[in-house]
Amino acid sequence: MTSIWRGLAIAALALLAGTLAGCLGPRLTAPAQPDQGLVSFGWDTRTLSEAAHFIVTGQVVRQESVLQTTSLGDRIVTTVELKVSENLKGNSPETVVVQHLGGRVGDLVMWVSHEPRFRVGENVVLFLSPAEDGPLAVCGGFRGKLTVMGDRVAELGLSLTDFAHRLSLALSGRDPGPDPAFVPLEEGSLSLMGEPLAYRYEEIRWPQVQPVVPYRINGQASWLGPIQAASGTWNSVGSKLTFQYAGTTTTPAGFRDGLNVIEAIRSYGATGWPAQATVWYRTTSTGGDILECDIALNLYYRWATNGTSTALDIQSLVTHELGHWLMLRDLYRTQEAEMTMYGLVTNGETKKRTLEEPDRRGMLDIYGPR
Repeated sequence: MTSIWRGLAIAALALLAGTLAGCLGPRLTAPAQPDQGLVSFGWDTRTLSEAAHFIVTGQVVRQESVLQTTSLGDRIVTTVELKVSENLKGNSPETVVVQHLGGRVGDLVMWVSHEPRFRVGENVVLFLSPAEDGPLAVCGGFRGKLTVMGDRVAELGLSLTDFAHRLSLALSGRDPGPDPAFVPLEEGSLSLMGEPLAYRYEEIRWPQVQPVVPYRINGQASWLGPIQAASGTWNSVGSKLTFQYAGTTTTPAGFRDGLNVIEAIRSYGATGWPAQATVWYRTTSTGGDILECDIALNLYYRWATNGTSTALDIQSLVTHELGHWLMLRDLYRTQEAEMTMYGLVTNGETKKRTLEEPDRRGMLDIYGPR
């Protein structure tokens, strides 16, 4: 693999002063305000190349997850150690330390959507920048971590040679064109339930026979209606699980604190994700029991309620994120682009407000009809 990358280090020299904006770790310094003409989300190779302070290849040699107790509640942070093989941009140490939100400590799991996930021994390409609290963070969430399997980059379905060429173009300031469809390795390994349209699900669920999941909203008054409409969409399926609005709160999302919170009060910067779900659960012999969930909406991006083409639709995105509270996972196949759980979104899109048949079937299969 080394010989394929060697020429890229030369092309990278011209971009060593590249921007640090847009990388998310446990928390990063907020970048400048976004281009309001932005129409799609999920960073491509060119955007990642511009945002990253370092681009490296290497092997994961260690990872450790730690439960942190703060004044806001608990969270799990995972530290990953990478032995660097090549510097494609910047001059990183021989060993780099990366942190991301989420992980497992004993039987307790904090699952966070859009965060990268690692396995010891895997070979990766990482787009990295410093986090404000010290360690490096992966740019663009899971889009900034690519898995090298043999002679291919797994998430993009590209050969190493083709990916190296695209990266070389991006590092030299040229446009490599649109990336192939990005499919996170984790999502590709989950069970597909039904064909040709499907839902993805792990055996992790709210444990009660007829779960009532109360949630509170931390956001301005104009957001309350669209968020409640989103939960009502899932309630209309008629399963034994129901979401129940429990009022407002000033509690932030992202911590285990005894509340299910939907937060819309702050900017997380140019993360590449407009909304992020957190699910806490305990593993069991058959899967896992959900304990608590949150959703954070990123106000770095523009939001609206009327489907305007220059903003994200609140109801549509929250409907999608509430699907993660059921542990329905993202879908990435083109034939599933109309489904609520399809993992990509654009400004002005409202189609996730309504569920397609596989979305409804997923909820009913997990919890049964009322």
